[in-house]
Amino acid sequence: MSQEQVPMPLDSAIIGAGIAGLAAGIAMTRAGYKATVYKRSHFKNEIGAAISLTPNLNHVLKRRGSDFAEAGETEKKQYRKVTRDTVETLVQDHGLANIEEIYGAKLNAYHRVDLHNGIRELAEHEGVHIKLGHDVHDLDVEAGTITFENGSAVQTDLIIIADGIKSSFAHKITSRPLKHCSIDRSVFRTLTPINKLMTHPVFRPLYEDEPSGFVNSSISPAGVFIVTYPCRNDTLMNFAMFHKTLPSQSRRDSAFEWNAGGDLEDVKKLVEDWHPA
Repeated sequence: MSQEQVPMPLDSAIIGAGIAGLAAGIAMTRAGYKATVYKRSHFKNEIGAAISLTPNLNHVLKRRGSDFAEAGETEKKQYRKVTRDTVETLVQDHGLANIEEIYGAKLNAYHRVDLHNGIRELAEHEGVHIKLGHDVHDLDVEAGTITFENGSAVQTDLIIIADGIKSSFAHKITSRPLKHCSIDRSVFRTLTPINKLMTHPVFRPLYEDEPSGFVNSSISPAGVFIVTYPCRNDTLMNFAMFHKTLPSQSRRDSAFEWNAGGDLEDVKKLVEDWHPA
C-alpha cells in the first residue's frame, strides 16, 4: 500500500473536559484516533463534593490504568441507617465488604476533584490534547466546524459533545432543545474533615472504630434526610441533606445549577426539622 493509500486517523474534537469528556478522549486515542478536548475554563478553582463509583465503572477505570490509591479512593465496607432524632442504628449491613470478591472491582468513593485530576493525568499520558480557555460559541456537526468566542475556528472529522446535563450544544445533534424540569427536591452538600467530627459527642460514637461506608438517616415528616460517606482516603466526610426545594431556592436563577450557593439559615431550619430539640 502506498503512502497515499494509508488512511489518516480520524480526528475527533470533544466539547467539555469533565469526567465524561476526558474519558471519551482516552477511548478515542486508545482506538487509534486523534482526540482534542476543548474546555472553557483553565482548571482553576475546581470544586465538587464526593462521588461514589460502582464496580462496573471501576472495571473501566482499571482497564484504563487509573491509580485508585493516588486518586484517594475510599473503599465502602458497610451501609447503616440511623434514626434522625436519636441517631440509633436501625440497619447495619456489612455486605459491601464482599463487593470486590463478587464483582471483581470495588465500590468506592472519591473527592470529585481528585477523581477528575486523576483522569485528566491519564488522558494527557495517553496523548489526549487538552485545550484550555477555548469557549465554544457555535458548531456545525455536519461540516465538522467548531467556532470559538474569539472568532477562531477548527475543522474536525468527528465532534463529541460532553458539556454536561445542561449542554449548550446537544440540540445540534438532536435537533430539539433539551428540556429540564424541577422535581421539587434539592440537596445541600458539604465536606467536613473527619478529625473534626471525631471531636463531636454525637458523631464520634457513630464513626469511631467502624468500617468506612454509608450512614443514612431516617426520613423526617417533612421529607428531610441525610446521606454521609467519607472520601479522600477517609479524611473528609461528605454530607448531603435532601429536602423539598425551598421558596428561596426556586426563585434563584441558579436553581438548576449543581453548584448554586446555599443559605446557612435555610440549612439550620432543615436541621431543626430533621433533628428537633
